[in-house]
Amino acid sequence: MHLPAFEIIAHRGGSLEAPENTLQAIEHGIAVGSDWQEIDVTLTCDGHAVVIHDDTLERTTDGSGSVSDHTLAYLTALHAGQPVPSHRTCERLKSLGIPIPDFGRRFLEATVPSLDDILANPNAHLMIEIKSHTDVARLASAVVACIHRHDAQSRVAVGSFQYDMVEEVHRLDPLLKLVAIMDSLEPLPMFLSLPISRFAVSTMIAADVVKHVPSHIPVWSWTVYRPEDVPALVLSGVRGIITDAPQAVISAFRPC
Repeated sequence: MHLPAFEIIAHRGGSLEAPENTLQAIEHGIAVGSDWQEIDVTLTCDGHAVVIHDDTLERTTDGSGSVSDHTLAYLTALHAGQPVPSHRTCERLKSLGIPIPDFGRRFLEATVPSLDDILANPNAHLMIEIKSHTDVARLASAVVACIHRHDAQSRVAVGSFQYDMVEEVHRLDPLLKLVAIMDSLEPLPMFLSLPISRFAVSTMIAADVVKHVPSHIPVWSWTVYRPEDVPALVLSGVRGIITDAPQAVISAFRPC
C-alpha cells in the first residue's frame, strides 16, 4: 500500500524496545532511524529539568516518592533500566497481544537523565513534552535555558498539554517550534492562538483534529504500538506517528 509521507517519532525513545526516557532509549531511537525522539521533562526541587514521565519514581526507577521532592543529583543516580509499564499501558498491550516489555539486566547502566544529558547528544532531534506543573515560569525557564545552553533550537520542538506552559515557552523564545499536545478537542481554539508548528494528539481524536487545523500544520498521533495501526492514521491525514515501537514501524514502512 502506498502511503503519503509521514514522520516517525520514538515515544520516550521507544519504550517497547528500550527503557523509557533514558539515554539508552534516545540512542536506540536515533539508531533505528526515527525522525524525532520524544521525551518527558519536569522539575527537580532544586530547579533543574529532569527527564522522567511520572510525578513519582516507583514505576520507572528504584527510587520512591515524588520527583519534585528530590534534587537533580539524587534523581540522576537512580537506576532506570527496568521500568514497568503503567497499568493502563499493560492493559492496552494485552488487548493488542503485545508482550509486556522486560529488559532484564540489559540496561543496568541506565539512569535518570537530566535534559542537559539528553541535549548533549548532537544527533538527538527532540520533541520535548513539558509535564503539567504548578510552577509554569520556573519549569519553562529551566527547559528553555537548557536548549539555549546546547544551541539546540534547530533540533527541538517543545510542547505540553498545559496551554500556559506552551505560552510561556513562546514568551521566553518566540523562535522555538511549539507543539500542542491534546487528548480532547476542547483546548484546540486556545492552542490555535499560538504559532503552533505541530499538534500531537491521541489516536482517538486525530482524524477530527486533522479536519480542524490549518492544512500547513502537521498532526502527529500517539500512541501507536503496532505497524498495522499506521495506515489508517496516515490515510486520515496524520503526518507523524508517535510510537513505542519505532524499530518495528520503521522496518515495516521504510525497509532498506
